[in-house]
Amino acid sequence: GLDQTFRLFHGVSLSNWYKLDLKDYPAAIQAGKAALETGDSIPPLGYFVIASGYAGLGEQEPAFEWLNTAIENGWTAINFTTEKPEFRPWHDRQEWHNALKRIKGE
Repeated sequence: GLDQTFRLFHGVSLSNWYKLDLKDYPAAIQAGKAALETGDSIPPLGYFVIASGYAGLGEQEPAFEWLNTAIENGWTAINFTTEKPEFRPWHDRQEWHNALKRIKGE
């Protein structure tokens, strides 16, 4: 199907990304975790999708855990990260500033 044909960033399907855009956060989290369960390596964006899903649900602890996993796996999209509305409630928290420093390589 189209989902198999169109892939974004080496394996994160467009439909998973649209689930975030549609604010279907549980579905985005589930799709990201299902990709992990295949045993295939997923790109940093895949972890970021999961983190954003948890952030959208207001679940700070797993959101930052997955964001840190994305960073550990090579996530470097600083502008994209700072513009993601799901993380805005935590922009004043130290965890957020620490994550941004890690993305920048500081």
